[in-house]
Amino acid sequence: MNKLALVFAGTSLLGSWLGAATQHGAALTWLQEKPGVTLRVKAENRTVEVNGQSVRITVERDGSRFCFSKEADGSVTVLVTRDGTNDERKYESEAALKEADAELHALYAGKTVKVFAESAPAERDAGGEHPDFRGGAEGMEAFRQGVERMKQGESGLMADGDLNDAEMKRLSKEARERLERDMRRLEERDRENGKERDPEDKTEEAESISQDRYHASLRALERSLLDRCSALKSGANGETFKSLDDVGGKIKDTYADLRDKVLDESKKTWGQTLEQGRKFFDEYSAQLDAWEKKIGGDAKAPNPYEDMRDSERRLIRRVKNLRRAGGDKFEDILDNYEDKIKDTYADMFDKLKDDGTAAWKPVGEMHVKFAAQMEADLDKVAMQIDSAKKPQEREPQPEVKEPPKDPDWKDNQSPERDVDLPPGEVADVVGGVRVSRLTPLVRKQLNLDNGLSVNEIVNADGILAESGLEVYDIILEVNGEKVDTRTALREAVASLKKGEDLKLTIMRDGKKETLKVKR
Repeated sequence: MNKLALVFAGTSLLGSWLGAATQHGAALTWLQEKPGVTLRVKAENRTVEVNGQSVRITVERDGSRFCFSKEADGSVTVLVTRDGTNDERKYESEAALKEADAELHALYAGKTVKVFAESAPAERDAGGEHPDFRGGAEGMEAFRQGVERMKQGESGLMADGDLNDAEMKRLSKEARERLERDMRRLEERDRENGKERDPEDKTEEAESISQDRYHASLRALERSLLDRCSALKSGANGETFKSLDDVGGKIKDTYADLRDKVLDESKKTWGQTLEQGRKFFDEYSAQLDAWEKKIGGDAKAPNPYEDMRDSERRLIRRVKNLRRAGGDKFEDILDNYEDKIKDTYADMFDKLKDDGTAAWKPVGEMHVKFAAQMEADLDKVAMQIDSAKKPQEREPQPEVKEPPKDPDWKDNQSPERDVDLPPGEVADVVGGVRVSRLTPLVRKQLNLDNGLSVNEIVNADGILAESGLEVYDIILEVNGEKVDTRTALREAVASLKKGEDLKLTIMRDGKKETLKVKR
């Protein structure tokens, strides 16, 4: 018995569905021969995903999510997400799960089901009439047909518009990562749409999600081809460079036309349009294969172009984050690092362009060494910034009497004084930034009724710092609600749950802007 069969044999829910729908052995053997394929079945609040190594069952109930993962060795891992917190539990087997928590096991296994082999002939004929039969005869037949379609095209149970696993593997690293991010966002939209009660709105959003899936797949195919074209251009010169540049222009025009077709034409034609995109992908890939062969190169020294571009972006992004945390004190040294990174990579890219494939190995080695050195230098700068932020030891101060319960300074115009802060919080720091209330004179000059000024970026990992706030910004609203005190800002940030968006309305250089960040 293969691994997948072992997984199904101990899983009452999936064993029953697949056993009844696909007559066990043949379907399981075929799935084992296709380890890159994932089967997904979704019904109401339960989603089941199956591949050649494991079974994953996700159940959403009463605002909580229960994710059960069963591996080929029979072990079961349960991840419970409730109110933004995660609780992970591991069990050696289904039996251990049932013994430890019968209610959780019932949620995992679902209602007791019977497979055809275990049912009496009368029950087998009754199909959907039987109270213990999950899904009914129609559901079983639909699942069986889905598996048959998957055998023929390896895409029958994937969402319409998705690329299959084999196509995903052919994408460039950057194109694949971007597509995966797009798919996660679309899955989240799909889950939210499942909660929609208005049938018309639900149908409209479902069609929009489906259309975006086709767009995302076409963009991924185009981006992968363009990434490869750019890499080849880095090792070419003269007429070859111009020819590759022309190929890149044709790729952009081709996929722009395909995306417009998905946007303008009916849903019935989207699948045909994606098939055209796949065909063009194969044709352009063959052209690029020929150019790669013509250009040549050391097989032991791959083209470092993509890695160099990713490293440059990563280093520049880190410098910007450190600049926010370090403020004016570290601005000059970080500016020098940014200039050094840009200049060094510009020289390396020029060398790739000028020397072609002969430069792949030496430039690749130079890039790896330089990137490692920059990471080490920036680690030191980060440590210096952290040290500068630590509070200095002070001599004991004389005891100060507590202020009156209703102090005379608590009015709508005076600077705010924090009281009763949570343990460990600094008085004027909220979400990684130091803020203060606007004085009456500043309000009058800027014609504002409310707002908090950003005086310093204290912790780049804080949620407000991650939103892109800069020193001298003025925070006006949080998620549409005006804020005028640090207490109101602190409460608005604390009320956010994990995964929710934080929308800030700010004034920067006299103009209103909107910043967004996910908690």
